[in-house]
Amino acid sequence: MAEVSSHTEECAESFPSWLSREYFESVVREKLCDDSIVITRIDVAPAAEKGEHFLCAIYRIQLEYKRAEDSDAQRVSYVVKARFENKENQTLNDALETQDVLGREMFMYSSVLPKLSSILADIGQKAQLVPEIIRVDYRKGCIIFEDLCYRRFKMCDKMVGLDLEHIKLALKRLAAFNAAAAKLNEIEEGSLQKFNRCCFSDSGLEPFFTSQMEACGRAVQKWKGFEGYGDKLLALAPKIMEYGRRLFEPKSHHFNTLIHGDFWINNMMFRYDANDQPIENVLIDFQFNSWTSPAIDLHYFLKTSVNEDLKWDHEQELVRYYHNHLAEDLNALQFKGRIPTFQDFWSQFLDNSFNEVTSVCIVVPLILNEQKSDSADLLENDDNTMKSKEAVYNQTRIKTIIQKHLPSFDKRGLLD
Repeated sequence: MAEVSSHTEECAESFPSWLSREYFESVVREKLCDDSIVITRIDVAPAAEKGEHFLCAIYRIQLEYKRAEDSDAQRVSYVVKARFENKENQTLNDALETQDVLGREMFMYSSVLPKLSSILADIGQKAQLVPEIIRVDYRKGCIIFEDLCYRRFKMCDKMVGLDLEHIKLALKRLAAFNAAAAKLNEIEEGSLQKFNRCCFSDSGLEPFFTSQMEACGRAVQKWKGFEGYGDKLLALAPKIMEYGRRLFEPKSHHFNTLIHGDFWINNMMFRYDANDQPIENVLIDFQFNSWTSPAIDLHYFLKTSVNEDLKWDHEQELVRYYHNHLAEDLNALQFKGRIPTFQDFWSQFLDNSFNEVTSVCIVVPLILNEQKSDSADLLENDDNTMKSKEAVYNQTRIKTIIQKHLPSFDKRGLLD
C-alpha cells in the first residue's frame, strides 16, 4: 500500500478525497503508457499560502512510483488546480460559480493553448508557451500540470518587480501568444471571439471592485492636498463596472486578439542560465481570457509588475518593444488581417488608459499589502472590512505610488 502524507493534519482535512493513490496511479499510467506502474508514496501539500488564491485550490502532489521492471522508485511532481468552496463565505462561492473561471481555464488548456503552441512551433518558436498539461479532468473539475519548479523555473518577487531583462522576455512571450491567437481566430473563422466576458462582466465581482475603489477614495480624501482626488474616486466607485465593461469591449478600429486578462508577475515563471540570467519564461493562469485589445494587458502588466524605477521612463520603449515582436510574429504567421503600425498601436494603447486606474487603485494595493489578509474578505463591504481595506491604502509604499499617479490620471480625464 502507498504511503500517504500531507503538509499538516489541518490541511489534510481540507484536501479532496479524490487526491488519492488510486487517482494518481491512473494519471501516471496514462502519462507513461504503462499499466504496471504502482504508486508507492504520495505527498499532498498546498502549492500556495493561505489567502493567495480565492478562485481555485492549488495543490502540489509529489509521487514516488515503480514500474514492473524497476528496483528503485522514481519521482515526479505535479501541480493540481481544482474547484473549491469557501465554507465561511457564500458570497464568494456565488461569485466563483458565476465566473466559472476554472471551467474557462480548463477549456483553454484542453482546446486552445495546444493549438497556439502548434501554430508557434510552425514558425520555429518551439519554446514552451505554458506548462505541460498532464490531464484536464472535467469530471473531477481539475487541471494537472507538470511542476515547473522541478525544471528550475521560478517566480519573481512581486514586492520588487521585474527588471528590463525579465520585462522584455515576458513581453516577447505575450506578443507570441497574442499573434498566435489572432492567427488561430483567422483559421477557425472567429472561434476565439466567443471569449466575450471579462472580470467586469458579472455582477458577482461587483462588490470587490466597488468596495476597493470606495476604500481608496476614503483614504485619499484624508490625504492633505489630495482631497479632491478622493472625491472623484468615490464618485467613480459606483461606475467602475460600467467603465470596465466599456474598456474590454473590442473596438472595430483596434487590433483585437485573445488577451491573457491577468498578465502580471505571479502569472509567469522564468528559467535561468548559469549566470543567473533569465533565458526562458512560460505563462500560467488562463482564467480571464477575453477577445479585446492587447493594450489592456500591457497597461495592467506595466503598472503591477514592473520595478518602480522603470515604470515612468521606459513605458513607450516597452510598448514599442512589444509591438515590434507582435508585428514580426504576425508577419511570420502570414496573418491576413491588418497589422497595426506603431503609431496605430500607440493610439490604441492611449485609448485603453483607464486600465491604469483600476490597476493602480485596486490591484497594486492588494499586491503590495504588507499585512496578511484573507482573500475571502475581498467581496465584503461591512464597516470593519472597509476600515481594514482603507488602512491598506495608508501603508507608506502604496500611498506614495497612488499619490504619484493621481495627478496624471486627473489631467487625462481618467477620473471623470
